[in-house]
Amino acid sequence: ARPGNDDARRVTATWKETFLVGFTGIRGVVSLVAALSIPEMVGAEPFPDRDLILFVTFCVILASLVGQGAALPKVIEYLGLDKAGAAEAESAKRNEVTARVAGIRAALDRLKELVGRGTAARSAASLQRLHEDRLTAFIHTGDGGIDGAPVVEAAGIQLQLVAAERASIASQYAAEKLTDEARRRIERELDLEDARIRHAADSASGKGFWEI
Repeated sequence: ARPGNDDARRVTATWKETFLVGFTGIRGVVSLVAALSIPEMVGAEPFPDRDLILFVTFCVILASLVGQGAALPKVIEYLGLDKAGAAEAESAKRNEVTARVAGIRAALDRLKELVGRGTAARSAASLQRLHEDRLTAFIHTGDGGIDGAPVVEAAGIQLQLVAAERASIASQYAAEKLTDEARRRIERELDLEDARIRHAADSASGKGFWEI
């Protein structure tokens, strides 16, 4: 991590967040330990009301866990932290899409520099189309909200293409037209491509895309 990164990103909690942390804190652990540490005998006599103390402690812990646990969703809603969390997630996703757009534009600028030097002359056109398509998809995502519809739609099609390619490779391997080493290498590439597509769609939409 870079020096000062943690300090720069540290955010002061509001009173609502502090209250919620206190409300959901561990309850009854110290009380239970203290109650169980009571000796059964004091000299030759049983410790007075030891069983009652244990029973009351257990009831308090049960009421804290069950009662507070059941009330937690209502407390979060009353404090308005559910809406605040959703707004924060939406803002973070928009910032992520904006950062991706800036990154793709930086890549395109770098590609232009390489073309100007004659370094990437052969593959420049295809790489430019690839990054321009990505740029367009993320710009539309940013304009239309965080649903990420263009990226998600394209990702769904890409995954079907990867699946078709995977099935073809498996068929060729079964027909002994492909060595096991080559099959493993291609499968690894397809796995990485599959993961890249899913992560890109998840990043654009803010929702899990792993069920596809």
